[in-house]
Amino acid sequence: VFGLFMLLGPSMEAAPVPAPKKNKKMSKKDLKKDAFYEVTRFIMTKEEKDIYQHLPDIAARNDFIEEFWEKRDPDPSTDENESKIEYATRIAYANKWFKEHTKGRGWDTERGRILLRLGMPDRREFGEYTPTYRGRLISSKRIPMEIWTYYRYGPLLVLEFADTDDSGHLKI
Repeated sequence: VFGLFMLLGPSMEAAPVPAPKKNKKMSKKDLKKDAFYEVTRFIMTKEEKDIYQHLPDIAARNDFIEEFWEKRDPDPSTDENESKIEYATRIAYANKWFKEHTKGRGWDTERGRILLRLGMPDRREFGEYTPTYRGRLISSKRIPMEIWTYYRYGPLLVLEFADTDDSGHLKI
C-alpha cells in the first residue's frame, strides 16, 4: 500500500504535467502522464472529467483533487477519508492479483477497472469451461474463467471473465 500512496500521494497531488493553455483541454498524452487522473477516471463523473481536463495549471488540479476526495468522504468528522483509503486498497489489490502482463498495472485490466468502479464482488467463483455451440462441443480445450456476483446492484449483477483467446487475459 505504501507504493500506492506514493502514486496517489498522501495529498493526492497531480503529477507535474505541462500546464495546458488557458481553457484548452489537456491532451490525451498529458492525461496519461497525470497519475491522479489515470487511476481515478474510472470513478469520475463525466462532468468531473471535463472540468479536470480544462484546468489551467497544477495548482487548480491540486484544488480539484482535494475537493474530489472531500465530497466522497463518508465521515468528514474523522481524520481519514475512508473512500480514498478504500479506493487505494482496491488499486493495491488489483495490482497484486490482476497484472496480466500490464507491468504491474492490474488496475488497468478489465477485472481491475471493474473492481475500481464497483468494489469487491460479493461472491467470486473460479473454474474452467469447455466451449460449446448449440449444445455441441466445439473444442476440447478447457478455458479458465472467473465469475463475479454483486447483490448490491439491482436485483443481481453477474460478470463472467474468460480467457477465450488464450492470451492470459480474462475478459468479459
